[in-house]
Amino acid sequence: MSVLFYQLYLRSFADNNGDGIGDFHGATRKLDYLKNLGFDSIWLMPVMLSPSYHGYTISDHYEVNPIYGNFDDLSLFLKEAHKRNIKVILDLPLTHTSINHEWFKGFLYNKNPFKNWYLDLNNRAWLMAKRPWDGHSLWGKFNNKWYYSLFGPTSPSLNYEDPLLIKEIENITIFWLSKGFDGFRFDAAKHIFDFSIDEGRFEYQHEKNLSFWKNLVQVMSKSKEKPFFIGEVWDEQKVIERYSDVFGAGFNFPLSYAIKESVKDRNPERLYEAISKTLINKKYIPVNFLNNHDMSRTLTYMKGSKRKTLFSYSILLTLPGIPCIYYGEEMGMKGKYHKNYTEEVLEPFPWYQGGTGPFQTEWKATNKNTPYSGTSLEYQKKKLDSYFNKFRKMLSFRAQRKWIDSATITAINVKKDLFSIILKNSNHTVRLYYNYSVNRKKIPNKLGTPVEICGTINSGNDYLEILPFSTVAVEKKG
Repeated sequence: MSVLFYQLYLRSFADNNGDGIGDFHGATRKLDYLKNLGFDSIWLMPVMLSPSYHGYTISDHYEVNPIYGNFDDLSLFLKEAHKRNIKVILDLPLTHTSINHEWFKGFLYNKNPFKNWYLDLNNRAWLMAKRPWDGHSLWGKFNNKWYYSLFGPTSPSLNYEDPLLIKEIENITIFWLSKGFDGFRFDAAKHIFDFSIDEGRFEYQHEKNLSFWKNLVQVMSKSKEKPFFIGEVWDEQKVIERYSDVFGAGFNFPLSYAIKESVKDRNPERLYEAISKTLINKKYIPVNFLNNHDMSRTLTYMKGSKRKTLFSYSILLTLPGIPCIYYGEEMGMKGKYHKNYTEEVLEPFPWYQGGTGPFQTEWKATNKNTPYSGTSLEYQKKKLDSYFNKFRKMLSFRAQRKWIDSATITAINVKKDLFSIILKNSNHTVRLYYNYSVNRKKIPNKLGTPVEICGTINSGNDYLEILPFSTVAVEKKG
Protein backbone atom coordinates (compact mmCIF):
# COMPACT_ATOMS: atom_id res chain seq x y z
CA MET A 1 0.00 0.00 0.00
CA SER A 2 1.20 3.48 -0.82
CA VAL A 3 -1.08 6.45 -0.40
CA LEU A 4 -0.23 10.13 -0.12
CA PHE A 5 -3.38 12.24 -0.36
CA TYR A 6 -3.78 15.77 -1.67
CA GLN A 7 -7.01 17.54 -0.71
CA LEU A 8 -7.96 19.52 -3.81
CA TYR A 9 -10.37 22.45 -3.89
CA LEU A 10 -11.03 22.74 -7.60
CA ARG A 11 -12.31 26.33 -7.64
CA SER A 12 -9.02 27.66 -6.25
CA PHE A 13 -6.52 25.34 -7.94
CA ALA A 14 -6.01 25.86 -11.68
CA ASP A 15 -8.09 27.78 -14.24
CA ASN A 16 -7.84 26.60 -17.85
CA ASN A 17 -10.51 28.67 -19.64
CA GLY A 18 -9.59 32.10 -18.27
CA ASP A 19 -12.73 32.83 -16.25
CA GLY A 20 -10.77 32.98 -12.99
CA ILE A 21 -12.35 29.82 -11.60
CA GLY A 22 -10.50 26.54 -11.29
CA ASP A 23 -11.83 23.74 -13.48
CA PHE A 24 -11.35 20.11 -14.54
CA HIS A 25 -9.12 21.00 -17.47
CA GLY A 26 -6.91 23.17 -15.30
CA ALA A 27 -6.52 20.41 -12.72
CA THR A 28 -5.82 17.89 -15.49
CA ARG A 29 -2.95 19.99 -16.79
CA LYS A 30 -1.50 20.28 -13.29
CA LEU A 31 -1.56 16.55 -12.49
CA ASP A 32 2.14 16.29 -13.21
CA TYR A 33 2.78 18.93 -10.53
CA LEU A 34 1.11 16.66 -7.97
CA LYS A 35 2.72 13.50 -9.31
CA ASN A 36 6.18 15.05 -9.17
CA LEU A 37 5.65 15.91 -5.52
CA GLY A 38 4.87 12.27 -4.77
CA PHE A 39 1.10 12.41 -4.43
CA ASP A 40 -0.68 9.29 -5.63
CA SER A 41 -4.21 10.07 -4.42
CA ILE A 42 -6.53 13.06 -4.62
CA TRP A 43 -9.45 13.90 -2.36
CA LEU A 44 -11.58 16.06 -4.65
CA MET A 45 -13.86 18.39 -2.72
CA PRO A 46 -17.51 18.49 -3.94
CA VAL A 47 -17.97 19.21 -7.65
CA MET A 48 -21.70 18.53 -7.93
CA LEU A 49 -24.18 21.26 -8.84
CA SER A 50 -24.38 23.65 -5.89
CA PRO A 51 -25.18 27.31 -5.24
CA SER A 52 -22.42 27.59 -2.63
CA TYR A 53 -18.76 28.40 -3.28
CA HIS A 54 -17.63 25.45 -1.15
CA GLY A 55 -19.98 22.96 -2.80
CA TYR A 56 -21.25 21.19 0.31
CA THR A 57 -24.89 22.16 -0.28
CA ILE A 58 -25.87 20.11 -3.31
CA SER A 59 -28.79 21.04 -5.56
CA ASP A 60 -28.46 18.06 -7.96
CA HIS A 61 -26.60 14.88 -7.04
CA TYR A 62 -26.37 13.74 -10.66
CA GLU A 63 -24.84 16.86 -12.23
CA VAL A 64 -21.41 18.48 -12.11
CA ASN A 65 -21.21 22.19 -11.46
CA PRO A 66 -20.89 23.77 -14.95
CA ILE A 67 -18.33 26.31 -13.67
CA TYR A 68 -15.92 23.34 -13.47
CA GLY A 69 -16.79 21.83 -16.84
CA ASN A 70 -18.93 18.91 -17.99
CA PHE A 71 -18.85 15.14 -17.63
CA ASP A 72 -16.46 14.79 -20.56
CA ASP A 73 -14.04 17.14 -18.81
CA LEU A 74 -14.38 15.16 -15.61
CA SER A 75 -13.84 11.91 -17.47
CA LEU A 76 -10.63 13.26 -19.00
CA PHE A 77 -9.39 14.40 -15.59
CA LEU A 78 -9.99 10.96 -14.09
CA LYS A 79 -8.49 9.19 -17.10
CA GLU A 80 -5.31 11.29 -16.97
CA ALA A 81 -5.05 10.84 -13.20
CA HIS A 82 -5.33 7.08 -13.54
CA LYS A 83 -2.77 7.12 -16.35
CA ARG A 84 -0.35 8.56 -13.78
CA ASN A 85 -1.41 5.99 -11.16
CA ILE A 86 -3.20 8.67 -9.17
CA LYS A 87 -6.47 7.61 -7.56
CA VAL A 88 -9.27 10.11 -7.02
CA ILE A 89 -11.98 9.96 -4.37
CA LEU A 90 -14.99 12.28 -4.42
CA ASP A 91 -16.18 14.27 -1.42
CA LEU A 92 -19.85 13.31 -1.10
CA PRO A 93 -22.04 15.18 1.43
CA LEU A 94 -25.06 12.98 2.23
CA THR A 95 -26.46 14.51 5.41
CA HIS A 96 -28.12 17.56 3.85
CA THR A 97 -28.85 19.35 0.57
CA SER A 98 -29.36 22.85 -0.79
CA ILE A 99 -32.79 24.45 -0.51
CA ASN A 100 -32.66 24.58 -4.34
CA HIS A 101 -32.71 20.78 -4.61
CA GLU A 102 -35.63 19.16 -6.40
CA TRP A 103 -36.10 16.95 -3.35
CA PHE A 104 -36.52 19.91 -1.01
CA LYS A 105 -38.95 21.65 -3.34
CA GLY A 106 -40.98 18.44 -3.39
CA PHE A 107 -40.90 18.34 0.41
CA LEU A 108 -42.16 21.93 0.65
CA TYR A 109 -45.17 21.13 -1.53
CA ASN A 110 -45.82 17.70 -0.02
CA LYS A 111 -45.08 15.83 -3.24
CA ASN A 112 -44.20 12.14 -3.47
CA PRO A 113 -41.70 10.67 -2.97
CA PHE A 114 -40.00 13.71 -1.44
CA LYS A 115 -42.50 14.70 1.25
CA ASN A 116 -40.77 12.48 3.82
CA TRP A 117 -37.17 13.03 2.70
CA TYR A 118 -36.73 15.89 5.18
CA LEU A 119 -37.91 16.13 8.77
CA ASP A 120 -41.01 18.25 9.30
CA LEU A 121 -41.72 20.04 12.57
CA ASN A 122 -44.36 17.72 14.01
CA ASN A 123 -44.19 19.14 17.51
CA ARG A 124 -43.73 22.84 18.33
CA ALA A 125 -41.81 21.85 21.44
CA TRP A 126 -39.01 20.64 19.16
CA LEU A 127 -38.18 24.28 18.43
CA MET A 128 -36.56 24.41 21.87
CA ALA A 129 -33.88 21.93 20.76
CA LYS A 130 -30.46 23.47 20.17
CA ARG A 131 -27.27 22.49 18.41
CA PRO A 132 -24.96 21.14 21.15
CA TRP A 133 -21.71 22.79 20.10
CA ASP A 134 -22.94 26.40 19.81
CA GLY A 135 -26.55 26.59 20.97
CA HIS A 136 -27.95 27.56 17.55
CA SER A 137 -31.41 26.52 16.46
CA LEU A 138 -31.86 23.15 14.75
CA TRP A 139 -34.72 24.38 12.58
CA GLY A 140 -35.18 26.41 9.43
CA LYS A 141 -38.33 27.94 7.98
CA PHE A 142 -39.22 28.42 4.32
CA ASN A 143 -42.65 29.29 2.86
CA ASN A 144 -44.07 28.98 6.39
CA LYS A 145 -42.84 25.40 6.67
CA TRP A 146 -40.39 24.33 9.36
CA TYR A 147 -37.70 21.74 8.67
CA TYR A 148 -34.77 20.20 10.52
CA SER A 149 -31.50 21.84 9.43
CA LEU A 150 -28.57 20.97 11.67
CA PHE A 151 -26.01 22.85 9.54
CA GLY A 152 -28.10 26.00 9.09
CA PRO A 153 -31.32 27.00 7.31
CA THR A 154 -29.74 26.86 3.84
CA SER A 155 -28.75 23.22 4.41
CA PRO A 156 -31.90 21.21 5.20
CA SER A 157 -31.05 17.83 6.74
CA LEU A 158 -32.18 14.63 5.06
CA ASN A 159 -34.53 12.22 6.84
CA TYR A 160 -33.12 8.71 6.50
CA GLU A 161 -36.17 7.13 8.14
CA ASP A 162 -37.55 6.88 4.58
CA PRO A 163 -36.29 3.72 2.79
CA LEU A 164 -36.92 5.35 -0.60
CA LEU A 165 -34.30 7.98 0.23
CA ILE A 166 -31.80 5.32 1.24
CA LYS A 167 -32.33 3.56 -2.08
CA GLU A 168 -31.77 6.82 -3.95
CA ILE A 169 -28.54 7.44 -2.04
CA GLU A 170 -27.34 3.97 -3.04
CA ASN A 171 -28.07 4.86 -6.67
CA ILE A 172 -26.13 8.12 -6.34
CA THR A 173 -22.99 6.44 -4.99
CA ILE A 174 -23.09 3.79 -7.72
CA PHE A 175 -23.55 6.54 -10.32
CA TRP A 176 -20.37 8.40 -9.28
CA LEU A 177 -18.34 5.21 -8.96
CA SER A 178 -19.41 4.34 -12.51
CA LYS A 179 -18.00 7.70 -13.65
CA GLY A 180 -14.54 6.53 -12.65
CA PHE A 181 -14.05 7.68 -9.07
CA ASP A 182 -12.07 5.32 -6.85
CA GLY A 183 -14.12 5.93 -3.73
CA PHE A 184 -15.54 8.60 -1.48
CA ARG A 185 -14.84 10.87 1.43
CA PHE A 186 -18.09 10.94 3.40
CA ASP A 187 -18.78 14.28 5.02
CA ALA A 188 -20.14 14.44 8.60
CA ALA A 189 -20.64 10.68 8.71
CA LYS A 190 -22.00 10.58 12.27
CA HIS A 191 -24.91 12.89 11.37
CA ILE A 192 -27.12 10.55 9.32
CA PHE A 193 -29.38 10.06 12.33
CA ASP A 194 -28.92 12.77 14.95
CA PHE A 195 -32.39 13.95 16.03
CA SER A 196 -34.50 11.96 18.48
CA ILE A 197 -38.16 12.19 17.59
CA ASP A 198 -39.05 10.53 20.90
CA GLU A 199 -37.03 13.03 22.96
CA GLY A 200 -37.46 16.01 20.64
CA ARG A 201 -33.79 16.93 20.78
CA PHE A 202 -30.43 16.48 19.12
CA GLU A 203 -29.00 13.04 19.83
CA TYR A 204 -26.26 11.05 18.14
CA GLN A 205 -27.71 7.68 17.15
CA HIS A 206 -24.51 5.80 16.46
CA GLU A 207 -26.05 2.33 16.19
CA LYS A 208 -28.47 3.45 13.47
CA ASN A 209 -25.71 5.38 11.71
CA LEU A 210 -23.36 2.42 11.71
CA SER A 211 -26.08 0.13 10.38
CA PHE A 212 -26.74 2.60 7.55
CA TRP A 213 -23.06 2.85 6.62
CA LYS A 214 -22.45 -0.91 6.81
CA ASN A 215 -25.25 -1.46 4.32
CA LEU A 216 -24.10 1.34 2.00
CA VAL A 217 -20.48 0.15 2.04
CA GLN A 218 -21.67 -3.34 1.14
CA VAL A 219 -23.75 -2.01 -1.77
CA MET A 220 -20.92 0.16 -3.11
CA SER A 221 -18.32 -2.59 -2.79
CA LYS A 222 -20.36 -4.77 -5.13
CA SER A 223 -20.23 -2.14 -7.88
CA LYS A 224 -16.51 -1.28 -7.75
CA GLU A 225 -13.39 -3.35 -7.30
CA LYS A 226 -11.48 -2.33 -4.17
CA PRO A 227 -13.13 1.06 -3.58
CA PHE A 228 -11.60 3.36 -0.95
CA PHE A 229 -13.79 5.08 1.63
CA ILE A 230 -12.91 7.60 4.33
CA GLY A 231 -15.40 8.73 6.93
CA GLU A 232 -15.24 12.18 8.48
CA VAL A 233 -16.09 11.69 12.15
CA TRP A 234 -14.99 14.71 14.17
CA ASP A 235 -15.15 13.16 17.62
CA GLU A 236 -13.21 11.39 20.35
CA GLN A 237 -11.12 8.35 19.48
CA LYS A 238 -13.55 5.64 20.55
CA VAL A 239 -16.26 7.06 18.29
CA ILE A 240 -13.87 7.52 15.36
CA GLU A 241 -12.81 3.89 15.67
CA ARG A 242 -16.36 2.54 15.44
CA TYR A 243 -17.03 4.34 12.16
CA SER A 244 -13.56 3.82 10.72
CA ASP A 245 -13.84 0.07 11.20
CA VAL A 246 -16.85 0.22 8.85
CA PHE A 247 -15.29 2.49 6.21
CA GLY A 248 -11.83 0.95 6.38
CA ALA A 249 -10.22 4.36 6.92
CA GLY A 250 -10.90 7.39 9.08
CA PHE A 251 -9.56 10.88 9.66
CA ASN A 252 -7.31 11.07 12.71
CA PHE A 253 -8.60 14.24 14.37
CA PRO A 254 -6.99 13.56 17.77
CA LEU A 255 -3.55 13.23 16.17
CA SER A 256 -4.08 16.41 14.13
CA TYR A 257 -4.60 18.43 17.29
CA ALA A 258 -1.84 16.60 19.17
CA ILE A 259 0.87 17.25 16.59
CA LYS A 260 0.10 20.95 16.33
CA GLU A 261 -0.36 21.49 20.06
CA SER A 262 2.74 19.50 20.96
CA VAL A 263 4.87 21.63 18.61
CA LYS A 264 3.29 24.95 19.48
CA ASP A 265 3.66 24.31 23.23
CA ARG A 266 6.90 22.29 22.91
CA ASN A 267 5.26 19.36 24.71
CA PRO A 268 6.26 16.01 23.13
CA GLU A 269 4.33 14.12 25.82
CA ARG A 270 1.16 15.30 24.07
CA LEU A 271 2.29 13.53 20.90
CA TYR A 272 3.27 10.39 22.81
CA GLU A 273 -0.23 10.09 24.21
CA ALA A 274 -1.94 10.61 20.83
CA ILE A 275 0.25 8.13 18.94
CA SER A 276 -0.36 5.50 21.62
CA LYS A 277 -4.14 5.90 21.32
CA THR A 278 -4.60 6.43 17.58
CA LEU A 279 -1.88 4.57 15.65
CA ILE A 280 -1.27 1.29 17.45
CA ASN A 281 -3.23 -1.95 16.86
CA LYS A 282 -5.95 -0.51 14.62
CA LYS A 283 -8.11 -2.58 12.25
CA TYR A 284 -8.62 0.43 9.98
CA ILE A 285 -6.22 2.82 8.23
CA PRO A 286 -5.74 6.13 10.09
CA VAL A 287 -5.73 9.12 7.72
CA ASN A 288 -3.37 11.63 9.32
CA PHE A 289 -3.57 15.36 8.59
CA LEU A 290 -2.90 18.74 10.16
CA ASN A 291 -5.67 20.86 8.71
CA ASN A 292 -8.48 20.97 6.14
CA HIS A 293 -11.13 23.35 4.79
CA ASP A 294 -12.76 23.57 8.24
CA MET A 295 -9.59 24.51 10.12
CA SER A 296 -7.03 27.31 10.10
CA ARG A 297 -3.99 26.75 7.93
CA THR A 298 -1.04 25.35 9.82
CA LEU A 299 1.29 28.32 9.30
CA THR A 300 -1.40 30.63 10.68
CA TYR A 301 -1.97 28.31 13.64
CA MET A 302 1.77 28.48 14.33
CA LYS A 303 1.60 32.29 14.26
CA GLY A 304 3.75 32.53 11.16
CA SER A 305 6.55 30.24 12.34
CA LYS A 306 7.71 28.35 9.25
CA ARG A 307 10.16 26.44 11.41
CA LYS A 308 7.42 25.02 13.63
CA THR A 309 5.10 24.42 10.69
CA LEU A 310 7.68 22.40 8.78
CA PHE A 311 8.60 20.52 11.95
CA SER A 312 4.90 19.63 12.41
CA TYR A 313 4.72 18.28 8.88
CA SER A 314 7.93 16.29 9.39
CA ILE A 315 6.11 14.47 12.18
CA LEU A 316 2.98 13.92 10.09
CA LEU A 317 4.94 12.58 7.11
CA THR A 318 6.94 10.07 9.11
CA LEU A 319 4.16 8.31 10.99
CA PRO A 320 2.26 5.14 9.96
CA GLY A 321 -1.11 5.62 8.29
CA ILE A 322 -2.07 7.71 5.28
CA PRO A 323 -0.84 11.34 5.20
CA CYS A 324 -3.24 13.90 3.73
CA ILE A 325 -2.09 17.38 2.72
CA TYR A 326 -4.53 20.27 2.18
CA TYR A 327 -3.88 22.13 -1.07
CA GLY A 328 -1.38 24.97 -0.73
CA GLU A 329 0.09 23.71 2.53
CA GLU A 330 3.19 22.78 0.55
CA MET A 331 3.51 26.50 -0.26
CA GLY A 332 2.99 27.72 3.30
CA MET A 333 -0.33 29.34 2.49
CA LYS A 334 -1.91 31.29 5.33
CA GLY A 335 -5.51 31.66 6.46
CA LYS A 336 -7.58 31.67 9.63
CA TYR A 337 -10.77 29.66 9.79
CA HIS A 338 -13.83 31.70 10.72
CA LYS A 339 -17.07 29.80 11.28
CA ASN A 340 -19.15 32.25 9.26
CA TYR A 341 -16.44 33.23 6.79
CA THR A 342 -14.50 30.23 5.54
CA GLU A 343 -13.14 31.78 2.34
CA GLU A 344 -9.87 32.77 4.01
CA VAL A 345 -8.75 29.12 4.10
CA LEU A 346 -9.92 28.59 0.50
CA GLU A 347 -7.87 31.27 -1.26
CA PRO A 348 -6.53 30.78 -4.80
CA PHE A 349 -3.44 28.63 -5.14
CA PRO A 350 -0.54 31.06 -5.76
CA TRP A 351 1.12 29.95 -8.99
CA TYR A 352 2.69 33.35 -9.75
CA GLN A 353 4.50 36.01 -7.76
CA GLY A 354 2.41 38.77 -9.37
CA GLY A 355 -0.88 36.95 -8.73
CA THR A 356 -1.75 36.51 -12.38
CA GLY A 357 -0.80 34.27 -15.29
CA PRO A 358 -1.85 31.04 -17.03
CA PHE A 359 -3.93 28.77 -14.74
CA GLN A 360 -4.05 31.34 -11.94
CA THR A 361 -7.50 31.38 -10.29
CA GLU A 362 -8.92 34.73 -9.29
CA TRP A 363 -12.46 33.91 -8.15
CA LYS A 364 -11.92 35.90 -4.96
CA ALA A 365 -9.55 38.56 -3.73
CA THR A 366 -6.63 37.28 -1.69
CA ASN A 367 -6.31 38.49 1.88
CA LYS A 368 -3.54 36.34 3.33
CA ASN A 369 -1.69 35.01 0.28
CA THR A 370 -1.24 38.20 -1.67
CA PRO A 371 0.92 38.89 -4.74
CA TYR A 372 4.63 39.51 -4.04
CA SER A 373 4.32 37.99 -0.57
CA GLY A 374 6.85 35.26 -1.35
CA THR A 375 4.27 32.47 -1.21
CA SER A 376 3.97 31.72 -4.93
CA LEU A 377 5.34 28.61 -6.58
CA GLU A 378 7.09 30.78 -9.18
CA TYR A 379 9.06 32.56 -6.47
CA GLN A 380 9.77 29.61 -4.18
CA LYS A 381 10.98 27.20 -6.85
CA LYS A 382 13.90 29.55 -7.52
CA LYS A 383 15.05 29.59 -3.88
CA LEU A 384 16.84 26.44 -2.72
CA ASP A 385 16.03 27.15 0.93
CA SER A 386 12.38 28.10 0.34
CA TYR A 387 9.54 26.67 2.40
CA PHE A 388 8.28 24.83 -0.69
CA ASN A 389 11.61 23.13 -1.38
CA LYS A 390 11.92 22.09 2.26
CA PHE A 391 8.39 20.70 2.15
CA ARG A 392 9.13 18.89 -1.11
CA LYS A 393 12.12 17.23 0.58
CA MET A 394 9.82 15.80 3.27
CA LEU A 395 7.30 14.60 0.69
CA SER A 396 10.11 12.88 -1.18
CA PHE A 397 11.23 11.09 1.97
CA ARG A 398 7.74 9.67 2.48
CA ALA A 399 7.10 8.83 -1.19
CA GLN A 400 10.33 6.83 -1.35
CA ARG A 401 9.40 4.82 1.75
CA LYS A 402 6.05 3.35 0.89
CA TRP A 403 6.39 0.77 3.65
CA ILE A 404 5.84 3.38 6.39
CA ASP A 405 2.08 3.45 5.67
CA SER A 406 1.62 0.07 7.32
CA ALA A 407 4.71 0.01 9.55
CA THR A 408 4.55 -1.24 13.13
CA ILE A 409 5.50 1.07 15.97
CA THR A 410 7.82 -0.94 18.22
CA ALA A 411 9.04 1.76 20.60
CA ILE A 412 8.26 5.34 21.65
CA ASN A 413 10.44 7.41 23.93
CA VAL A 414 10.54 10.96 25.26
CA LYS A 415 13.66 12.22 27.02
CA LYS A 416 14.36 15.87 27.74
CA ASP A 417 12.35 17.23 24.78
CA LEU A 418 13.77 14.65 22.37
CA PHE A 419 11.00 12.45 21.00
CA SER A 420 11.94 9.19 19.28
CA ILE A 421 10.02 6.37 17.68
CA ILE A 422 10.99 3.11 15.99
CA LEU A 423 9.09 1.85 12.93
CA LYS A 424 9.51 -1.62 11.48
CA ASN A 425 8.27 -3.97 8.82
CA SER A 426 9.70 -7.27 7.59
CA ASN A 427 12.46 -5.58 5.57
CA HIS A 428 13.07 -2.19 7.15
CA THR A 429 13.75 -0.51 10.45
CA VAL A 430 13.92 3.23 11.06
CA ARG A 431 14.40 5.20 14.24
CA LEU A 432 13.09 8.76 14.05
CA TYR A 433 14.23 11.59 16.29
CA TYR A 434 12.30 14.84 16.72
CA ASN A 435 13.99 17.65 18.65
CA TYR A 436 11.36 19.74 20.46
CA SER A 437 14.01 21.63 22.41
CA VAL A 438 15.38 25.11 21.73
CA ASN A 439 18.80 23.57 22.25
CA ARG A 440 20.86 21.18 20.15
CA LYS A 441 20.66 17.51 21.02
CA LYS A 442 23.66 15.21 20.65
CA ILE A 443 23.02 11.48 20.52
CA PRO A 444 25.18 8.42 19.78
CA ASN A 445 24.58 6.73 16.45
CA LYS A 446 25.71 3.20 15.74
CA LEU A 447 22.44 2.01 14.23
CA GLY A 448 22.60 3.04 10.59
CA THR A 449 22.47 5.79 7.99
CA PRO A 450 21.07 9.18 9.09
CA VAL A 451 18.67 11.03 6.76
CA GLU A 452 17.92 14.69 7.41
CA ILE A 453 14.18 15.24 6.99
CA CYS A 454 13.58 18.66 8.49
CA GLY A 455 15.83 21.35 9.90
CA THR A 456 19.55 20.75 10.31
CA ILE A 457 21.54 17.68 11.35
CA ASN A 458 25.29 17.51 11.97
CA SER A 459 26.76 14.02 11.96
CA GLY A 460 30.08 12.56 13.05
CA ASN A 461 31.53 9.08 12.97
CA ASP A 462 29.42 7.84 15.87
CA TYR A 463 27.10 10.67 16.84
CA LEU A 464 24.31 12.94 15.57
CA GLU A 465 23.74 16.55 16.53
CA ILE A 466 20.10 17.54 16.00
CA LEU A 467 19.34 21.25 15.92
CA PRO A 468 16.10 22.67 17.42
CA PHE A 469 12.86 21.72 15.62
CA SER A 470 14.71 19.26 13.41
CA THR A 471 13.86 15.68 12.47
CA VAL A 472 16.22 12.89 11.47
CA ALA A 473 15.71 9.28 10.46
CA VAL A 474 18.30 6.61 11.15
CA GLU A 475 17.74 3.70 8.81
CA LYS A 476 18.89 0.14 8.62
CA LYS A 477 17.54 -2.81 6.66
CA GLY A 478 16.38 -6.06 8.13
